[in-house]
Amino acid sequence: MLEQSDSQRRQAEALILARLADLVQADPRGTALSMATASLALLASVFPAGLTIQDQQRILDNLPGTDPARIADHAMSPEGTRVAVLLGNYLMRCAIDHSPLSFATTEQVQDEAVTEHAHYRAAGAINHGFEAALAEGFSGLGVVSMSINAVVTRASELGLHPFQVVRPLQKGVARTLQRIAPRDQDDSEEAAVTALAQQLGISRSKAREHLRQGRGG
Repeated sequence: MLEQSDSQRRQAEALILARLADLVQADPRGTALSMATASLALLASVFPAGLTIQDQQRILDNLPGTDPARIADHAMSPEGTRVAVLLGNYLMRCAIDHSPLSFATTEQVQDEAVTEHAHYRAAGAINHGFEAALAEGFSGLGVVSMSINAVVTRASELGLHPFQVVRPLQKGVARTLQRIAPRDQDDSEEAAVTALAQQLGISRSKAREHLRQGRGG
């Protein structure tokens, strides 16, 4: 994950667990949870925040009840925050991928059988609702929040298991983080192709054609 290869990660994990063997044996659940929060504390030391007074005030506004000491312990630089969120998303993906309760193949087969024109109409209807909410005066963040809440509510009404719902949410987090990930020009173009294909429900080749046409190429 991240900068580590799979073999490096496994070696590091084995070393850490060996050194914490007594704690794991005494309280495996508590140790696992403590290791997760300890990793955040370590990331905060690796990626110091360097906050201005205005930055600290924004955090206080975001998180009423916190204090400067907790901010000093948890705040990170933008890159540190990105890495921490990637870590959390990685853990979520691993858990979801290995749970049978997140099974979604049946739904994927059904959705892939829908015509391309139907994909366009569905995407258009969703985007129209988004634009209509913006026109009512809500902020972009407000509309996004309402959309996510609506999706979660509707998923429950449709009888979907929460783990099934987490799967697209996890993928959405990954796509969001791509916007701030270091990349070269080729990576940026591929990310744009992927985003357009997913938004319109079309193949990557067709999405690439749309982008080229939009650029006059």
